[in-house]
Amino acid sequence: MFDSPRAPGSARCTAIGYYGRVMATRLVRPGSGKLIAGVCAALADRFGVSRGLVRLVFVAFGLVGAGELAYIILWIIIPKERR
Repeated sequence: MFDSPRAPGSARCTAIGYYGRVMATRLVRPGSGKLIAGVCAALADRFGVSRGLVRLVFVAFGLVGAGELAYIILWIIIPKERR
């Protein structure tokens, strides 16, 4: 199930998702590949979906007023990836 030699609790441990995509088992904001704070990239990597799709969802929620608050809360809650 795990394609990484690291322990399941490590930040770089991955698993194969439902659609055969590799997804991270922990929710961490990446150090690279992010636009603002890495919240959308972290969610996309964790659940094995496109980063663009997650960003589009946040923009849609932002138009109704809930996206900004959710993004800020997740920015505070989700830890940064350790290098």
